[in-house]
Amino acid sequence: MFNRCILIVLACLMTGCYYRITNPESGREYYSTDYKDYKESGSIRFRDKRTGKLVTLNSWEVEKLPKEEYHAAIEGDDQP
Repeated sequence: MFNRCILIVLACLMTGCYYRITNPESGREYYSTDYKDYKESGSIRFRDKRTGKLVTLNSWEVEKLPKEEYHAAIEGDDQP
């Protein structure tokens, strides 16, 4: 398991990781290339690529995206 985590981290460092982070309570979607999971409090913190704001969520879902889908989402005008 540890070796798998190291491989994922290395792959992200070499190719870049792209995430859609969703607040399931509001349905609001955010996009980021990194995040910090605070396991002790259950929260997550990241910088939203669309707004540039630092966001902290207590309820969240993270989905890794292909580079093309990530860029289409942050460049699109479907932001609420």
